[in-house]
Amino acid sequence: MVELAWPPHLGIVLDYLQERVAEPGARTVPESVLAALNFMEKAGGVTVNERFSGQQVLNKFVKQSKMDLEGGAPATKKAPLLPIKLIGALELLVVDVSQQRYMSVDLLSTSS
Repeated sequence: MVELAWPPHLGIVLDYLQERVAEPGARTVPESVLAALNFMEKAGGVTVNERFSGQQVLNKFVKQSKMDLEGGAPATKKAPLLPIKLIGALELLVVDVSQQRYMSVDLLSTSS
């Protein structure tokens, strides 16, 4: 059995993370990559002293990248709120035993 050590040094992890941060994407990419690396190192039995996920330089890079991505991100939009009347009507429909158990709505078909 051949043992493969991946990644062989921290520079590869930092390069990969830098490439992922440069892509257009979510603000959670740096933390997700770090969490995945941490999981794989733990699952693979890498000793705490040899884990890249605990290295200070990597954690600082992730923190800085996250702050940079959050700074350029558009504001979060909230979904429009449903009117209270609609919520009440839906609640009444759900508890009404005289209604069908499952209602199907076909939005794609058109009646001709």
